[in-house]
Amino acid sequence: MKTIILYQKNIYESLLNNIPGVRNYVVSWRHEINPPLAPNDEISYKISIDTPKTETPAFNDRGAIAGIPTSIPAKYSKLHFTCPQGYKFKFLDSRIVTDMYGNRNNDEIKRIEGPKLSGANTIIIWEIKNLLPGHRYFFKYKFEKEE
Repeated sequence: MKTIILYQKNIYESLLNNIPGVRNYVVSWRHEINPPLAPNDEISYKISIDTPKTETPAFNDRGAIAGIPTSIPAKYSKLHFTCPQGYKFKFLDSRIVTDMYGNRNNDEIKRIEGPKLSGANTIIIWEIKNLLPGHRYFFKYKFEKEE
């Protein structure tokens, strides 16, 4: 039996909180698989994170970011993002990929498809295949009032 241990670490949040006038929330985790996977073996898991009241920047024109960090190679990842009632999503930048040093990876940005909006623009679903280890796949968005 394989066991996955996930925990939240806040080093990025601590560093980002040093930016004057900006409150950032970053959720990150580390994977521990025990016993280790055999060559060509694979494992699937799901992470659900509820982040109430953390999206305040998305209500203004500066927007907020959301995405998928990868510390290990990943064959498939899916992000499902739901808008608050009475609002819809607007992308400010629909595809950003950086390495662990913050350098944009333009080849990877071209390779992947961006996230998709539901018909009413209230749900974002982003499915990515063959994610690179040590990268962050994210997008920038804001909320707009529904008419």
